[in-house]
Amino acid sequence: MANEEIIQTLTEMGFPLAKVNQALEATDNQGLQPAMDWLLAHADETTGPGATDTAATPTEESAEVAQSLRCNECEKNFKSITEAEYHASKTGHTDFAESTEEVKPLTAEEKAQRLAQLKERMAKKKAERLAQEAEEERERERLRRTSGREFTRAKEEIVEKQILRDIEAKKREKREDQLARQRIKQRIEQDKKERAARREQERLTRQQSPMTTDVVMPPTDVPIVHTEGFEQARIQIRPTEGPPFTHTFDADAQLDQIYDFVRAKTGAENFTLMTTFPRKTLSIDQGGETLRKLGLVPSAALVMSYPY
Repeated sequence: MANEEIIQTLTEMGFPLAKVNQALEATDNQGLQPAMDWLLAHADETTGPGATDTAATPTEESAEVAQSLRCNECEKNFKSITEAEYHASKTGHTDFAESTEEVKPLTAEEKAQRLAQLKERMAKKKAERLAQEAEEERERERLRRTSGREFTRAKEEIVEKQILRDIEAKKREKREDQLARQRIKQRIEQDKKERAARREQERLTRQQSPMTTDVVMPPTDVPIVHTEGFEQARIQIRPTEGPPFTHTFDADAQLDQIYDFVRAKTGAENFTLMTTFPRKTLSIDQGGETLRKLGLVPSAALVMSYPY
């Protein structure tokens, strides 16, 4: 940590550990320079009983006095027991001995050099921290963009799938319409062929039959209409005035429904509907009969007529 480097540097510069801690506390751990300024401003003050905890006290009985404590593991000397204890707590070293070698205080030049080195180390650590934070921010931004792209891609895939479903539905609807038109066309063609065949048969019958009033000709006004397989009847109404109009009814609907539809469409009340070929009147008395039974399936044209 930065405070540990500050403590080590200040103690190596000759400041007592207790006073260094006091300086850091007094300056709210604002850094090396404020702590040094405080130490220089309070150089003459003591910090209590621990301020003079030297490794040994000179006595008259000893010619050589212990001037420091030496760590035999790393061969570093310390001015006080407090500094040695701090060193032991940080390094785990336990082999200490008294030494007559005096720990000389750093000169002003050495202090300045130590301060510059500490500032350089602190600046390097700050730069590393900022670089790491920038890298973490770039990684967060990358993850955010990746998540955004994945979300956008997922939305686009949903839209594309919906478009494909819509296209397929339209194609299916178009195919069904084409098949329906084809079936209707085939039915119309078949109906034409059947009517032509009936007319030809009738013509041949008339030619082969003797011209006599006693012979009863088979009815020709009601052609055979195949209504099997048809569920709807497309009815065209031709009024005496105005354009014709068309409506599709259920094949099993009753004739009354056509009369009701024409009344609502034209406003007419007293009228009669009739087919054009074969010519046949569909009176209101037949209103309960179905369109299928009346031969109006799959399609028919009805003419409106009015009584004179």
